[in-house]
Amino acid sequence: MGFCQNCGLEIPDGAKFCMNCGAQIDWSILASTTQETIEEAYELQTIDNDLLSPIQGESKTFKLNGKELIVPKEMDIFNEYRMTFRSMAKKCSDNAVNEYLKEIHNLDDFLEKFDNIYMKNLEPLTKKAMDILIAEGIYTLTHEEFVKKHVTTYHNSLDVYDAVIDCCNSVNDTTSQIGEMFNDGFQSLTGRMIRRSNVQSVMVNNFLTGVAERLFENAMSEGSKDVLNQKKPEIYARILPHEVFNNIFLDYWCVFGSLIYLLKQNGATIYWPSKDEKETANRILQNLSNPSFNQDKLEDVLFDVVRMNPYNNEPLFSFMKEKYGETKEVLDIIQYFGDDLPSKIYSEKDYPVIAEIPAPVTSQQNANGLGTMANEVIDKLNIDTQAVKNVFKSATDSAVGKSLFSKFKK
Repeated sequence: MGFCQNCGLEIPDGAKFCMNCGAQIDWSILASTTQETIEEAYELQTIDNDLLSPIQGESKTFKLNGKELIVPKEMDIFNEYRMTFRSMAKKCSDNAVNEYLKEIHNLDDFLEKFDNIYMKNLEPLTKKAMDILIAEGIYTLTHEEFVKKHVTTYHNSLDVYDAVIDCCNSVNDTTSQIGEMFNDGFQSLTGRMIRRSNVQSVMVNNFLTGVAERLFENAMSEGSKDVLNQKKPEIYARILPHEVFNNIFLDYWCVFGSLIYLLKQNGATIYWPSKDEKETANRILQNLSNPSFNQDKLEDVLFDVVRMNPYNNEPLFSFMKEKYGETKEVLDIIQYFGDDLPSKIYSEKDYPVIAEIPAPVTSQQNANGLGTMANEVIDKLNIDTQAVKNVFKSATDSAVGKSLFSKFKK
């Protein structure tokens, strides 16, 4: 056995390609590779030494076309928290991504491990936020309560996780509904089996009824498992890793928003973009390009727009670049607010969808054994084999159904 140098998955001897990432295997190199060296290839990033005390902020001044844009202290505090948490969130999301790639290779892994990976790598950021709250004299909130408030508001990644669970549940629900639909018909068949048999003993009749019920329940149970197992690769293929990773990053980054909201609720003087300000800024921005706009007032009004809503506002900075060119003055303003930084930092090219390799259905042998027992029982009864055929044909997606149906299909 060895380990893929690209993703770290264990691979069988002689394999030419990694079953997980598709990388070609060079056994001459791989012979000296161990799991330890693969794990050491990625160094866990920490934020222990980042943001050790609350940000104080200060007024900032930028020049544009001979005039001064003054960013007030309360906006500078907001901006510094925003940019500092962005840097920390990138480290934590990188940790989550690498753990995801190492631990998650199929749908079962995703359902079992994703939530833990997500929450574990969120924790360093929420603890940093709690450190700031306590340093600012806000003691009435526990760390657990802060985490709950945050994930209640920012939960893009957990929405993906819940959607996958819902998809799996829908498969099981559909199978259960089919089982309920056939249950009445099967119970009726059981009664005919007993009535037409030559066995009069109540004990034997009860035994046969129990066997029939067990057969049906097992058939539907195995059928449900088989259907879900068949659907697992399809469900897993719908998970787009790069989108999941970008959602993780954004959820992590927005810890700064949860922090600032609580600081402001507790009386801190910090900028917070309101809905009304955003809408007003957007309306003004649309009118700045109007030829009738007084050009003598352009910079003053433009600066008002910047102070109202400089974030996630691509039209604002596009207008500045188009009006004044990509000068140092313009780029300094854009870089200060971080508008030159991408919000999606993980690409599909780097993290493509990896198809799940379906696992073998291990229940087949047990199901066949039960089917054999059922055949032996049915051989002793004088029953309507066409009725048996009709019932079990409806359950041919299950291993037991296939075994029973094979006896009567000719």
